[in-house]
Amino acid sequence: MHIVRFTAAFCIVAAGLLPGTAAAEDAYFSMMNLQSASRLFGAVAESSQENNEKIQREVVTTGRALDALGDSLAAAQLRTGARPADLSARHGELAARFDLDWQALNGFVDQLVMDTDAAFMGALEKHVAALEEAEGIELGTCEPPAGVLGMAMGQGDCAGKDYTAQLVTAMDADEELAAAVAEIRGRTWPQNRPDRNPAAPVAMDSGVDLTGDPAWFSPSEVLRSGDVAEPVLLSLEEGYRTADRELNRAMEVHQTNRRMYAEEHDALSADERTAREAELQAELDRLKAASEALTTWREETTAATLALIWEQAQGKLGGLEKELGATGLGVCLQPDDLGGCRGVDRTKDVAAYLAGQKKIAKALEKYSETIEGPRLGL
Repeated sequence: MHIVRFTAAFCIVAAGLLPGTAAAEDAYFSMMNLQSASRLFGAVAESSQENNEKIQREVVTTGRALDALGDSLAAAQLRTGARPADLSARHGELAARFDLDWQALNGFVDQLVMDTDAAFMGALEKHVAALEEAEGIELGTCEPPAGVLGMAMGQGDCAGKDYTAQLVTAMDADEELAAAVAEIRGRTWPQNRPDRNPAAPVAMDSGVDLTGDPAWFSPSEVLRSGDVAEPVLLSLEEGYRTADRELNRAMEVHQTNRRMYAEEHDALSADERTAREAELQAELDRLKAASEALTTWREETTAATLALIWEQAQGKLGGLEKELGATGLGVCLQPDDLGGCRGVDRTKDVAAYLAGQKKIAKALEKYSETIEGPRLGL
């Protein structure tokens, strides 16, 4: 599976600009309130969030499309004994490009966060020093109570004078910081959108590229339409969700075990450390193997399902072509998000026709009952 969800959100929004210091009795400022009140900080955070959400959508869409193309190519292998050479090459090129774009994106975000941190930390240090000199004080940090429960428990009580507003005013009037924010917001974010070149649909029996602009259908879209293959789709989704939950629970246990080891590390002997590290590595190896097993299951089971839909349509080709008023009905392997196929899309008509065939509906329902979830070995 190619998709790697993009989670490198604007970390300074949550983490704060400077390490916290002990609350002062006479003078303090709140990092949380400073961030929420600062116009400049709000501007750069809002810009980052908008771009981040856009990129996340692009990454998810492209990753899913690459997976779908891979599944369709595997289905073609099962039905015809070969994968269309040109489309297989395109899949490999797009997957490689996706990985490179992902690396570039993460490098861009890392640099953006570091530069933003540096700009705001530098400005904050400068204005804290100026305020301390002007007022003859020593500023500490103190955060307000965290919600109703925090207030009830007396958490975050701040004694003394709050200088947050003065710092916000000074920072938002800082021309050097404003220029840095403008430059950061003006940067062009890398994109993760592949070109959308229509592919040739392939012949249903041989898998060879069709010429011209023929009518075609997409087995992937027939599966997702729910018209005829809903029981199969539900079985696939349930099998994946169940295994994914099992994998996530095992990952959480592993992280807990790692935290416990870190806390106990100094109190353990060298032999005990070696044994615990071996246990953690064995856990990690099992998790990696389970993740690979889940991915392999999804790919193989989806490909087999698409091949079955293809087979059922091919068995009714004469009736389909008569119903559609089209000859030489082909199969489109490339999803729309990568460009789809040239010609005329008759997927909805094919799905509706297959749904009206009782034997096909029964065959797919029976097949759905044979689908078993992956064995992760956890």
